Amino acid sequence: MHTENWSFRQDTLAYLRTHQLMMDAFNPGWGAAAVGVHSFDLRPLGNGEVAVRLAQDRQEATTWRTHLVRAHWLPYNNAGTTVCQIDDTADYFFTVDLSGCRVTVTPGPYRYIGTNYPTVRHIGGGMTLANRNAATNAAVALVPLPQQARARSISQASGITYNVEGFVVGFKTALGVWKFYIQDDNPAGGGRRVRQFYP
Repeated sequence: MHTENWSFRQDTLAYLRTHQLMMDAFNPGWGAAAVGVHSFDLRPLGNGEVAVRLAQDRQEATTWRTHLVRAHWLPYNNAGTTVCQIDDTADYFFTVDLSGCRVTVTPGPYRYIGTNYPTVRHIGGGMTLANRNAATNAAVALVPLPQQARARSISQASGITYNVEGFVVGFKTALGVWKFYIQDDNPAGGGRRVRQFYP
């Protein structure tokens, strides 16, 4: 029997289109987990909703037996910015659900021609809009000028109440290119949607 983790890893985009991910509030470990690579376990909640849990045994490898998802993890600071530099130590990325915060992705150091390691920032929703904009602009300014136009930011869609959250997922394609998506509600109706916002 295949696990949620196995299904997520087999075709991540298809999985995101049929399952709504959310951080598991009943798994207190994720809140204290530092920026870095951790193992996660996806647990079905019913009605297509899936809790993303920090695996209790962080030393447990991703194997055919467990199918744990090794992912870059970016916690948040409601009054500041947290930063995660993507690399090849994991093929996925998770951060805390967005409920007023902003995620900014900028091109990072090059591995080889055509692909790079992006840098991801979670900019706290407790900051004023002016400070969130300043943090975004400061992040973009760190990127070489020819690459600055490739930077992307995403927040909750306008018109969505704060109790409806967005969930950002990143993953590395077979060609080594990192892509980032958000799952959120469509303010025009029609339920949840999946949108690619980077690159």
